[in-house]
Amino acid sequence: MKRSLRLYLTLSYIALLACILLLCGIANNLFLEMYYRGQKEKSLVAAYELLQQGFSSGAPVDLSFLSARYDLGIIVLDPSSATVSLSGSEESLKRRLLDILFAGSTGAPMQRDILESNEHYALWIAKDGRTGTDYMEIWGTLLSGETFLMQSPLESMRESAAVANRFLLYIGLFGMIAGGLLVWILSGPLEKTLISLQAKNEALQLDLARQKKLDEMRNEFIANASHELKTPLAIIQGYAEGLTDGACEDEEMCREYAGIIADEAAKMDWLVKSLLTLNELEQGEEYHEERFDLAALIRDYLNSVQVLIREAQAEVIFDTAENDEVMVLGDPDKLGQVFANYFTNALHHLSGERKIRIGLRSEGKQAVVSVFNTGEPIPEEALPHIWEKFYKADKARTRAYGGNGIGLSIVKAILDGMGGSYGVENKKNGVEFFFIIGKETGLS
Repeated sequence: MKRSLRLYLTLSYIALLACILLLCGIANNLFLEMYYRGQKEKSLVAAYELLQQGFSSGAPVDLSFLSARYDLGIIVLDPSSATVSLSGSEESLKRRLLDILFAGSTGAPMQRDILESNEHYALWIAKDGRTGTDYMEIWGTLLSGETFLMQSPLESMRESAAVANRFLLYIGLFGMIAGGLLVWILSGPLEKTLISLQAKNEALQLDLARQKKLDEMRNEFIANASHELKTPLAIIQGYAEGLTDGACEDEEMCREYAGIIADEAAKMDWLVKSLLTLNELEQGEEYHEERFDLAALIRDYLNSVQVLIREAQAEVIFDTAENDEVMVLGDPDKLGQVFANYFTNALHHLSGERKIRIGLRSEGKQAVVSVFNTGEPIPEEALPHIWEKFYKADKARTRAYGGNGIGLSIVKAILDGMGGSYGVENKKNGVEFFFIIGKETGLS
């Protein structure tokens, strides 16, 4: 786009001029000589009328003026064939007139194409048998009795047409070059303006699309948040009403009701806090950057959740030696939150061999952390969407497939803010989540 518009305008202008020049050249070759002949016919008739008028009135006729005005050779003879007036070569004009009068008896053949003929004059195109020259001629007898001949060589008309064609060609070529340069120069500001307008239009389209997406996400967020909160609220309300109405028959049942209410309240508390955390991250929360050992952070977390691991009957394998260090630059609290989300997600979806394998490796200037768990693979159609808030593979919003997507949305927001990357892959017999963070080069 940046160059095509300017080049397109210039080439279009040159192509247009070339087409016009070509059409003009074809028209000139086909019709210009014919046009000249038509004009010369009118000139000969006009000269005849002036000649007739002059001799009829008895006033002297300036043949030199007529000859120069209409580019003609003119001869006028009296009835005795004596030259009365002349403009041109007397010998050739008189001989030509005598050839016409005596119809070739002088030995010169007559070849002519009559264009117009009446009782006063005849107008034709003829070839001079002696010189081989083509002429347009008008001859006849004036009312005063004089015989006249006026002629114009066709070669001069052909030469004029050729000169006109060459002139047109030169002007056309000059116009194409000069005009092309001018269009190239003047189209620069226009191109910049159009490129700027296009960029602004694209930016506006992106803004509109982004705003539409935000509106859709906002509506979906409200609907999904309402649904996620509605379930624990309904449970809390039901068990609270049971306690109020005396549904507890003994102390153990009351403790069970209270425990359920506390669990559902904790779920609501977690959801609200997660939403607040996600909102802060998406609003651009600042990160605390420091250099720390990512391997040690993972070991400390695993030590803190041994009870959960035993309850889940999980086998956890950390593919890193006890004294290995992997130094990275980032926010340890936020990265700890990312790993905790991956690990708890793995615990919740364990099945089969119930193994969780944690990988930590260096790749150049980056560190890669992976968390694999045996279990059912994520549906392929769901993989691109699992980082979206409240996304569930189970569209009926049942709890068969697991959480509400808030945790992975927090992971996404944290790693986006720290210049990291993340992903998920279905592996043989399980699913692997991973994230990549700068090893020693700082946040991007």
